[in-house]
Amino acid sequence: VNAIVEETINEDMSVISGIPSWVQMYFEKLAAKAGKPVGEIFKNFNLFIYGGVNYEPYRAKFENLIGRKVDSIELFPASEGFFAYQDSQKEKGMLLLLNSGIFYEFIKADEFFTEHPKRYTIGEVELGVNYVLIISTNAGLWAYNIGDTIQFTSLKPYRVIVSGRIKHYISAFGEHVIGKEVESALKEAME
Repeated sequence: VNAIVEETINEDMSVISGIPSWVQMYFEKLAAKAGKPVGEIFKNFNLFIYGGVNYEPYRAKFENLIGRKVDSIELFPASEGFFAYQDSQKEKGMLLLLNSGIFYEFIKADEFFTEHPKRYTIGEVELGVNYVLIISTNAGLWAYNIGDTIQFTSLKPYRVIVSGRIKHYISAFGEHVIGKEVESALKEAME
């Protein structure tokens, strides 16, 4: 991170992309070295592209480190494929890519650990249901669980949000709490 700070601190950065936790470390080191907010270091910085984790827990910290608001775009990339991207600043969720060599199946998260969970096709999904994402690709993956859970926010077109990881799913007493709900509760408590 220190080497990246040295290489970029005198550049005219207008777009920055990365996983929020890593970019936060970069921004903190930039601001400490320069003694001013990132938005003053990079006066033309106006777009942050992120993916990998929910940005909302980071948003206030980023605005503080930058010193102002900047536009943001969310992506849903993974080692296994590129699944979705935010194509609208007005609609909630990311547009699911249906024509990129990936066949999607979905298992309801609350049924995932049963003996024979039902797999749903794209035509069978419902809004607001927490699904485990299963993919088959033209690169050779077959019925592969990538570990992420998603929810559909729109069915025309198909838009999704990443709601968490199946391993971060708590259901000791049938409450079916997901990572997204924990993050929302923490955010509300902090406010």
